[in-house]
Amino acid sequence: MHASAGFAALASVWVVGSRKFGPGERKLPHNIAFVALGTGLLWFGWFGFNGGSALAANGAAAQAFVNTDIAGSIAMCTWLMISWWKDGKPSLVGAFTGAVAGLACITPCAGYVPTWASFIIGMAAGALCYGATKFREHMSWDDALDVWAAHGVGGVLGTILLGVFAYLSVNPAGADGLIAGNARFFGVQVGAVAIVVVYAFVMTLVILRVLDRFQPVRVPDEVELKGLDSELHGEEAYDL
Repeated sequence: MHASAGFAALASVWVVGSRKFGPGERKLPHNIAFVALGTGLLWFGWFGFNGGSALAANGAAAQAFVNTDIAGSIAMCTWLMISWWKDGKPSLVGAFTGAVAGLACITPCAGYVPTWASFIIGMAAGALCYGATKFREHMSWDDALDVWAAHGVGGVLGTILLGVFAYLSVNPAGADGLIAGNARFFGVQVGAVAIVVVYAFVMTLVILRVLDRFQPVRVPDEVELKGLDSELHGEEAYDL
């Protein structure tokens, strides 16, 4: 799910293009308090999403719940430490983005890997997804919410790491992974996620290109510069 959403978002970025900014406008979060609130709501809901996937209040649900919290927390701390080291200042928005990356990464694994593996998964998610944001900046892809870097890359990583850390002893309904001696399952995970990301990217690209021939998928420049709230809805989000 996260892998397909992330690469569909990347296709959207390629088709729609970069945002246009008026004089004095910047590519910064307009309300960090809302970022914190949104992350908290997401994290809370993620417990229900991953834990509830067991469809019962049982050991698998408890394992998924614990793994979800650990991976999200470790990814948040990993991202925070890397960004602090690189930029010289701790970033609250960076920490929250790291948390979402960790939550996305642990989602495929949550009910199938042991608790110790969730620490490794969280660190890997925080580090790799942070690197993905820097690569995205280098490529000048205007993915405003870093859906590709956090959800896409995190989802791909989590799907692959499921093939590494899965244990039947954790969840008899799953499979043993690479560490447990099952290289075939690891190969299946890698192949499956490759098919998913290619399908999601190509199909989204085709759909948007076709739609754009009948109805532009991007508003005119003058509407964008004046603001979509006022031009499309006749109201302002903030009337200061």
